[in-house]
This record gives sequence, structure tokens and C-alpha cells, in this order.
Amino acid sequence: MNLESYEAALVKSKANLEMQYALLEAQVKSLDAQTAIANLDSLQLAYVSPKERRLKELDMERAAIERTKLTNKLKALETINRSQLRKQELQIVRWTNRVQTAKDLLDKLTLKADQAGMAIWSDSWLTGEKIKIGEVAYSGMPLIMIPDLKNMKVKIEATETQFKQLNMNDSIEFTFDAMPGKKAWGHITSMTPIGRPISRSSKVKVFDLEATIDSAMTLPEPGLSVNCRIFLKRVPNVIVLPQLALFDVDSLKVVYVKKGKHFEPRQVITGASSSKLAVILAGLTGKEDVSLIKPASNKVKQLVRLPDSLVKKYGAPVPSTKMPMPMSSGMQGGMQGGMSSPQGDVVIIMESGYPD
Repeated sequence: MNLESYEAALVKSKANLEMQYALLEAQVKSLDAQTAIANLDSLQLAYVSPKERRLKELDMERAAIERTKLTNKLKALETINRSQLRKQELQIVRWTNRVQTAKDLLDKLTLKADQAGMAIWSDSWLTGEKIKIGEVAYSGMPLIMIPDLKNMKVKIEATETQFKQLNMNDSIEFTFDAMPGKKAWGHITSMTPIGRPISRSSKVKVFDLEATIDSAMTLPEPGLSVNCRIFLKRVPNVIVLPQLALFDVDSLKVVYVKKGKHFEPRQVITGASSSKLAVILAGLTGKEDVSLIKPASNKVKQLVRLPDSLVKKYGAPVPSTKMPMPMSSGMQGGMQGGMSSPQGDVVIIMESGYPD
């Protein structure tokens, strides 16, 4: 039986005992009424025969005995009721204590943090990844962490090619898939010079970096994935072209400038660059239209080379005097090359998404 069963049994016992007590009281009152009637009839006993008088007297004595018996039974029933009810109340108290003890034990199984915050899974000592339900827990291994949101950092994995382009304190702009339209800003604070395999069986290595979150439109929650735009270099007042517009011809960097219905291959000297953009140091004025694909060979004019003095100024190799071989034909398209205005700053950016 549980606590609710004992409480229900107590209520039932009280009702039964109250009913028995009420029945006995009713019987006593009935005997009292019969005795009163018999006393009224006793005035007529002087006019009846001795035998009938004796029968009436015996009936009155029997009623008196019955009343005494019922009265004693009522007293005994009251004592029994108190005893039974007390027994059940003690059982209820005992079960109440057992229930409270179980609740106390259950409360102890619920871990409560000594500070407010967001709880996240810790890293497993065995796998190095977030702990999952069903994994083996070792003594002293943290299972749950409540991070300090005042000092948040982003963990970044960079390929070897990317790592070579990065430097300490490079600025980063963060965006979050889970928080559309929200941005954060920070900088690189740590760079591990030794790479590690991206997985146990992989030969591809990645390099671990850490970055701070210095400011944010809305502070992100720990554990979110983040997309990083790393600002490698800021170059003021230059011309910039997409890498798609640059082509290699006889070890020269060449762009195809639109001249009416034809294209003029023009040598350029590039400066700082990223995987998508390149700064043009010489060869363009910023007002030309350039092709993003190789034009057909019958539409290509003679190569325009830069003066040797200009080439030497920027440290580029002196080009060969031989004429370039005709370029193979290809599909025409994308004539408008996106050059920036020479009056604007250009930011060389590395874009990629990494888990934080």
C-alpha cells in the first residue's frame, strides 16, 4: 500500500466507525423510549393479575439490562475507534515520512548549479568531442559546464594554405546561421603552429586558432556554428579585380580589356590578394571593362606590356620579348569586370565557415 491508500483507508474507517456508533446510539434511544412507555404502563399493573405484573416487570428489567449493555458497548466502541484510528494515523505518518525521504533523495539526484547560465556538454576525455548520452563517465571528468558569457572565444580550424596567410590580431567578422542578420567582431588571439589530422584516419591537417568576440549586435549562445570573414590586409586607394579576370600568359599576369568588338590583353602587376580578389598595382586605370573569361582568339589583339621601369619599380620579373601564342577559343561572357574605384579602400578577406 502507498500513502494515498492509507489515507483513503483512514477516511473509510472513520465513516464505518461513525456509522456503528450512530446505530448503537439509535438502539439506546429506542430502548429508552420503550422503557418510558413501560413506566407509563406500570400504573396499570395494580389492576392486572400477578402473573402479568411479573411479566411486565421482567420486560422492564430486560430493557434496563439491554440499555446497560448497549451503553457499555458504546463506550467500548469509542475506545476501539480511537485505537484503530490512531493506528492508521501512525501508518499515515510513517508513510508520509517515507515519501518525504524519497523526495529528499530524488532532490539530491537533481544537480543544481551555484550560478545562473546556460549548461552545455563538456568534451569527452575519450573522444575529444561533446559528451553524448550513453558514453562512459570517468571519475573527475566534467559532464556539464556553465560558460562565462562575458569572455567568449571562437575556435577555428584552418587549412595549411589558409594558415600561412593569417597573422595574430587579424580582425574577424562573424555571422551565425542560427542568428540571421546578426554579426559580431573580434580578432585572432592564438595560433597553434603544429597541425593535427582533421580526423583519426585522415592525412589532411588543420591548424587550430582562437579568436575573441570583442563586440556583437546580439551576444551568441555557446556552441553555435559561426562563419568567419578574416580581414588579412586593408589597402587604401587601389584598383581590385576578381581572380577570375586574371590570366597567366608567358609568366605574366594579364587581363583582357574590352576595346570595341575586340579585347586587348594587357599586362598587370598584382599586389595583395585573396582567393577571390587581387589588388592591381599597375596596368589599369580603374575605368576599363575587363573580361572574366578568355575571349575567342580571333577577337584578341596584341599583348600590351608594361614599361621595364614600371616593372622594376614593383619588383616583377622583366617580361620576355617573344609574342604570346594565340589563345584557344572559348565561350564569351561576363564582359564587365568588377574593378573598384581608385578612391576607395580595398580589404583583402579570407572567407570560410568553422565550428566554434
